[in-house]
Amino acid sequence: MTARGRSWTLWGLALAVMLGSAVYPRLTGPTHPKRGSLVHVGSSPRYRLVRSGTTDSAARVVVPAPAGIDGATLHWKRLGVDEPFAPVAMVREEDRWVGLLPVQPPAGKVEYYLTLDGLRVPEGEPVVLRYKDPVSAAVLIPHVLVMFLSMLVGVRAGLAALFEPARARRLSLVTWGGLTLGGLVLG
Repeated sequence: MTARGRSWTLWGLALAVMLGSAVYPRLTGPTHPKRGSLVHVGSSPRYRLVRSGTTDSAARVVVPAPAGIDGATLHWKRLGVDEPFAPVAMVREEDRWVGLLPVQPPAGKVEYYLTLDGLRVPEGEPVVLRYKDPVSAAVLIPHVLVMFLSMLVGVRAGLAALFEPARARRLSLVTWGGLTLGGLVLG
């Protein structure tokens, strides 16, 4: 394989590793919506329960409203606080139930669950929702782009250390600069 072919192959491998390592936390991380399905009277519509909210508006909890469900209640409390769950009646909007969780301070967390005519959703542990301050798109978009590019170049630098040692130093410096800009300055 030529040096140019090896370089393209390593960039392709770096891209695959970067995309895989970026997608995996998005699908499994603590702010990814809790997914499941409502098993009720033969139907099982899917739901997604939010686990991230902003401090500028109430967090909307939305679930499908299958036929035969006449009422829904949202039960919530602050995480780690010895207090009972507070019930909040959910409102039916067309084919779904909607409930609002009150705004909390930045890094504040609440736990919640729903009851649909006595059916607890989700079964087991309540869902934990974390609040964060809203971030301007003018800061968020460059931050995300620079971080992804830094991850790509960083993986490529690691591959260069194994297969093209002469290029590893320069790629490592570019990675360091990108992480400094994207993580420390824009983050």
